[in-house]
Amino acid sequence: MAATITLHVWTGADANTDGGSATSFSFLSADSAADTLSDRQSNPITIPSSGCAYSYEKYISACIGASPANSVGNFQIWGTPPAQTHPVGTCWLVGVAACNAGAAPVNTTSSVATSDLAAATSGAKATWDAASYAAPACQTAYVVSQLQVTTTACVGNWGSCDLSYSYDEQ
Repeated sequence: MAATITLHVWTGADANTDGGSATSFSFLSADSAADTLSDRQSNPITIPSSGCAYSYEKYISACIGASPANSVGNFQIWGTPPAQTHPVGTCWLVGVAACNAGAAPVNTTSSVATSDLAAATSGAKATWDAASYAAPACQTAYVVSQLQVTTTACVGNWGSCDLSYSYDEQ
């Protein structure tokens, strides 16, 4: 049987509150799994007058909902345009945290999301979780994402960008 994989956004203390299955997420100035225009309007990331402003980190895991025939593993991520060419004054940062090793998401400089997603492409994917999983559960490591905004950013929505992922199923 083929595995069923869904992505979940985790919030709260230790990133342990499951926001449920998500097909998209928004960078917000609040620790929230919400993803609506209203949420983006109510929780914008303000362009700073100096330095940088940050969204709250997004802790995302892949949850295995149905057992694979044998196992799934080798999870990888990459960005797709316009992720490779971030709007001026912005940067999509990513990193990986071990399963159940979440921390309360922050809207200051992340200690986990420190790599520019633009460096990971379909031809040079970044490792998300190299482990192998054979049973259903929310088991993978977290992909931690954060939007960084500098003084040179323009006002407006960032637009639609994709965080793509792949895995091997055996």
